[in-house]
Amino acid sequence: MKATLQVLPTLALALLMLPAAHASQSPMPPLTLIAPPARIDTIIVTGNRTTQRFVILNEIDLHPGSIANEEALSDDQDRLESIALFSHARLLLGRLENGKTALWIDVTELWYIWPGIYLAVDEQDPTRIAYGLILSHENFRGRRERLSINGRTGYTHGFEFAWAIPYLMNESAAWSLLIDAGDVTEDEPRYLRDRTNIMARDRYLSLSFGHRFDLQNSLYVKSRISQREFTPFNGRTTIASDLSGSSGATTSLQLQSGVKRDTRTYRPWASSGYVAKFSLATSFDVSRPNIAYVQPFLALGGIVSPADRIHLAGRTELTSFAGNPPLYRQFILNRDNGVRTAMAASYEGTWRAIGSLELRGDLVPIRYITLPSFDFARNYTRNLKFGISATLFVDGGRVGGARAAASNLPNLQATDGWEVSYGAGLIFHVPYRDVLRLEAARSGRFPSDGVLVRFRVGPLF
Repeated sequence: MKATLQVLPTLALALLMLPAAHASQSPMPPLTLIAPPARIDTIIVTGNRTTQRFVILNEIDLHPGSIANEEALSDDQDRLESIALFSHARLLLGRLENGKTALWIDVTELWYIWPGIYLAVDEQDPTRIAYGLILSHENFRGRRERLSINGRTGYTHGFEFAWAIPYLMNESAAWSLLIDAGDVTEDEPRYLRDRTNIMARDRYLSLSFGHRFDLQNSLYVKSRISQREFTPFNGRTTIASDLSGSSGATTSLQLQSGVKRDTRTYRPWASSGYVAKFSLATSFDVSRPNIAYVQPFLALGGIVSPADRIHLAGRTELTSFAGNPPLYRQFILNRDNGVRTAMAASYEGTWRAIGSLELRGDLVPIRYITLPSFDFARNYTRNLKFGISATLFVDGGRVGGARAAASNLPNLQATDGWEVSYGAGLIFHVPYRDVLRLEAARSGRFPSDGVLVRFRVGPLF
């Protein structure tokens, strides 16, 4: 289980202030408000103290010449509130003194520089703990760039760095770049649990170029070079492919491309729309040509709202290996792979299918609150979103295509059927950090394993 704890103080304050919540806003520019629909002549942006104006204009569909009706205004508001830059966005129409029609966009910015705590606990052995610090900037240079670095120690130790640049070429939203790098060592990895005193060190660098056609359709191309090195076991050097070779390190190169269509709006708390993803990756070992494989991946998800404050969401994922991947490349069904349950064993193979269905009811619909603060921080504590939902869910998954190597590792076996889990949870939409999920799941196949309780950050659908 892994968590990044950057939200709890804000959540506590939001809960305390909920009964007295209210929202504030920027002063209205010199215009007379009018009701939609209307044709836009110009756009006025207020409230953006850090974010550059072109970022806001590139993240909405409306532009000068567009007909702004209520649906278009609502969709663009949802979009601006879903890109993690603003806690609130207002889109209103007004008539200027010269008779032209203006779209007024008023945003409430967040505080963008955040320290945090990295915490990881091995669910099979709670004495194995890793902890560290995270520092992130969510709006670097005012261009919606996300810059983060973390360092940690414990059973997994090292550092990771990421820099997401959505506007690679000046003010154009067409091309983006994501840079990832890291150097992380794990003591006694799970997939080598029968061999003690082994450490696996992973070093990697990846570059991902993305192209966005519009707000719903995009593609990316990614290259990644990585090295995995194991310490010796019983005087014999351990390697990734067969655990018994003469070289302790493997260097692999991966190339990947993918496409995505996402029609959802207000993504942290979506109530309608669908998402479809497809990617194809190929990877080979630089030093051993026999280690090479292709990995296709397909994901589909959608959400509908049959009644007010009631939402039904579903998703499915399919992925497989074709070729000869190294042993550590495994498809595991349980834990952090899409089935929210405790399980007596892990299931390993060459393909995996996962499906999930969730019914969500909004206990406290999203509302805007204002927290008390000093003058210098007041702009960052107004118009903060808060909401609570309850969920019931069912997950199902299966791994197939058993690999011969699975029989050499204890507690790891090929699947002989479907694993189904079910449970309930609470979802908190909190200021600054999107959503927190507290979930309890029970295995339909291994009910004697009891209930697994998990705390997670980020939306599932």
